Amino acid sequence: MGGYAKKGKTDLDLNVTKTIEQISEYDRSSLTEEWQKLFGTTPAKNTSSSILIRIITHEVQCQAYGGLSPASKRALRKELVASYRKLTIRALPDSNKAAEKADSQVAHANQQTAQPPLLSAGTQLIREWNGRPYRVEVTDGGFMLDGKNYSSLSAVAKKITGAHWSGPRFFGLGTSKSKKVSGAVAGAAQ
Repeated sequence: MGGYAKKGKTDLDLNVTKTIEQISEYDRSSLTEEWQKLFGTTPAKNTSSSILIRIITHEVQCQAYGGLSPASKRALRKELVASYRKLTIRALPDSNKAAEKADSQVAHANQQTAQPPLLSAGTQLIREWNGRPYRVEVTDGGFMLDGKNYSSLSAVAKKITGAHWSGPRFFGLGTSKSKKVSGAVAGAAQ
């Protein structure tokens, strides 16, 4: 990736390094502005400046050198779901309650139409399509892509691809019963 295969630093490496050094010196308002440029939203109010710096510099590197491979993203999502399940089970004193909660999530997922299960407002869904990353923000009334509101994830998927897709499936939230639980858990963990 990038200039790492070559000896020494390339112009791209030098530009990325310079950008990261500048970002590490930003004050809170400058970090917020940079966040808005990169992600199209404002960061959470209680996010510390050091976390904003880390996330912004990570995004700068991803844009310059490319992000994680699809296989790495799947592995991370799988680990996130497994960790969330462990935390949920530990938090509930009776393992039967954990099973009841999972069943309740599946039942609730089957009833939802406009919004996939447990996607709270502010959650961002990221999907790469034809080499371009798309960031969709979950809002109270639906979903926002590139400043435009959509009532369903399927409408967003159609806008991105030009073809009819199941929105939850397009964004990797799953469609089968077992995947709905995974998608619900992944959505809650974000």
